[in-house]
Amino acid sequence: MRFLPYISLAASLCCLVAAPAPAGEREVIGKATPKRVVKPTKPLLGKLNSKTGAVGVGGVKAAGKAAIKKPGKKPKVLNEEPVDKTRILDDLEQYEPPLKAHVDLLDHRKTKKDLPLLEDYKNPCWWQMGKFLCLPYFYIIGFRKCATTDLFARLNMHPHVVQPWRKETYWISYRKKRLPPSDFADLYGTTIFSKAANNPDKIIMGDGDPNVAWFFLDSPPKSIVLPAYLIHRYTPAARMIVMMRQPASRLYSDYLYLQHPDRSPQHFHENALATMERYTECFKEDTVRNCVYNRKLFQLDNKSMIHLSHSMYSIYVAEWLKVFPREQFLFTRTEDFGVKMGEELKKTFKFLDLHAFEENEMGILTNMSKANQNAKSDVGKIMPETEAALNEFFQPFNEALADITGDKKFYWDDLEPRE
Repeated sequence: MRFLPYISLAASLCCLVAAPAPAGEREVIGKATPKRVVKPTKPLLGKLNSKTGAVGVGGVKAAGKAAIKKPGKKPKVLNEEPVDKTRILDDLEQYEPPLKAHVDLLDHRKTKKDLPLLEDYKNPCWWQMGKFLCLPYFYIIGFRKCATTDLFARLNMHPHVVQPWRKETYWISYRKKRLPPSDFADLYGTTIFSKAANNPDKIIMGDGDPNVAWFFLDSPPKSIVLPAYLIHRYTPAARMIVMMRQPASRLYSDYLYLQHPDRSPQHFHENALATMERYTECFKEDTVRNCVYNRKLFQLDNKSMIHLSHSMYSIYVAEWLKVFPREQFLFTRTEDFGVKMGEELKKTFKFLDLHAFEENEMGILTNMSKANQNAKSDVGKIMPETEAALNEFFQPFNEALADITGDKKFYWDDLEPRE
């Protein structure tokens, strides 16, 4: 692709350039190494055993179990620690977001200028070389099969929210599928320009890609580059809406949505158990965070269509909260949105600094048909034993999420048992 001889800020959006580190603050480039984990001499994860479904651990066979070395203390084997809330939170505290993105993804022009955002516009917009460009004011960053499409459709009914050309633009996630960021900003600007002509201080537009929360570039031992870094670099005031559903319920809904050719409750049961076993083996040899971002496990999840890690919400939420302040997030549950839609929409409008609907208008809004529901199928419900096993697996992650967000509703212990 040929580039124009001049430097374009819009074109620079295609590369990750983080803001320079504040004075006196340690600069980290590349891998943020855990203080207590010794890097193994061989890959932690081996090949998948076609008979058992288990993943071999190469480092254990060749060199013994990875040890943690602390000055003046006897080395401790990591797999002696259970995967509970304490360990999850402890693992997450060891990592800080890099103050510069991975060196391979830096803008070769090293452009570090901030976007010249227009002060009279509520939505982040700017003029550049005769073009009116914009980026989203808000993002619904996750998670898939948590009613994000339905929420996005209802938000776009507000008179001050302009609907983009599509809900999921993939300008951050799925690099090979998204539009070039310069085109993305151009399309947003074109859509907003005419709508915001008379009231630029009120009109906003959002992005509804539910993969943004968990999406990552590279994996350990390389730097984990997250969309949060890119969004914060250009629009640090962006607001994030995070919708989360009871983890086992989300996982099974996603499995049905992806339509595995052999899908059935029994097929899901067998693959879910095998997937939990793979992650459990990884947790014995590495940090929880590294396992969640492990590329090999991610690829195996894609093959089985059991995206277990996408329901480990606490890992991703903690990462984003290290980049943006808590007040720029709205955390909500799919279950609450389903039964108290009016209340949840009012909270969302307030969060986005939008005026509330009148009662009759809200009635029309809440009575709209639901968007992007799974089509009814004869596959059947999740097996009780599968659900019980998944609930046990996800429990420490839910506890960590409740601790991170300061909201006990994310225990999901208030939901009525399934029939």
